[in-house]
Amino acid sequence: MTQKRERLLSHILHGILKDGGRISCGDFIGKSVASSVLCGVPIKRLDSDTAFFMMMGDEGVRTKFFRAFVREMRRRDKSFGHCCFVDTTPCPPPGC
Repeated sequence: MTQKRERLLSHILHGILKDGGRISCGDFIGKSVASSVLCGVPIKRLDSDTAFFMMMGDEGVRTKFFRAFVREMRRRDKSFGHCCFVDTTPCPPPGC
C-alpha cells in the first residue's frame, strides 16, 4: 500500500475509532495495533497533514464519499448495500 493510502486509512481509522476522544491521529495510530499494519506511515506527520485530510471531518464531504463508494460497490456487486448491521453499543438507552 502506498504511503498516501496508508495516511488516508490512518485518518479514516482515527475518525471512526477515536469514539469522541481528543487523541490526535498520530498518537492514536502510534498507540494502537494499526501501527503494526500501517508501518509505512510517518506517525509524526499525521498530525500536520494537509487540509485534504481535515476535510474528511466535513459531513458533506463524507456523504459524497460514501455515496460514491456505495455506487462503485454496487457496480461491482449488485447485492451490495441491501442490508446493514448497526452496532448500538455507543447509543444511549431508549427513553434518555
